[in-house]
Amino acid sequence: MRLLLDECLSPRVASFLIDSGHDVATVAGLDMCGAADAEVLTIAVEQSRLLVTLDTDFGGLLADSAAVAPSVLLIRRADHRPHAIAAVVDDVIASSSDALLNGALAVAGERTVRLRELPLA
Repeated sequence: MRLLLDECLSPRVASFLIDSGHDVATVAGLDMCGAADAEVLTIAVEQSRLLVTLDTDFGGLLADSAAVAPSVLLIRRADHRPHAIAAVVDDVIASSSDALLNGALAVAGERTVRLRELPLA
């Protein structure tokens, strides 16, 4: 899957996901560190990428805009080690790829993944 990793995620997460066969871009790699969240969403839409983040602000932005894209995977787990984050991303994609390809907000908690189709409004 085509992914965009937010700047809050370690570059090592990208390495693990590339090794898993994903097409990965990073906010840092696009020289967008410090960019507004709305700009990051725009890039994800333009490049047809699933945005992966730890930042809860993206859910609010999706709801406020009534957007139908991009899909966002919000990681809400205590373990932020790169291999653990990559494993969560792989698991969510494996179980929810159709929804993510069609526009969704996925929230990966400690024990469950909540999935809401876009638009959220």
